Amino acid sequence: MLEWITGKKVEIIFNEKIFTGSTKKTVLQSAIENKIPIRYNCGSGVCGQCAITLNSGEVKSNNKILLACQCYPDSNINISQKV
Repeated sequence: MLEWITGKKVEIIFNEKIFTGSTKKTVLQSAIENKIPIRYNCGSGVCGQCAITLNSGEVKSNNKILLACQCYPDSNINISQKV
């Protein structure tokens, strides 16, 4: 009903942990809200600490390197991050 405000719900799989996100929130925002341990530092795309690999699904991003703080899921996604 209010998808245009809250975004569409999506399932995010991160290093085998499953949680719910939104198309209106960055991957990092959704991970933090769901208490998922994801590596990050600045949260604004400067440091690169939150770089992720997209294994499946689609995201919106303006960067060649996918940063969890800068990309928005367009569909259910499966992502990973090197430890």
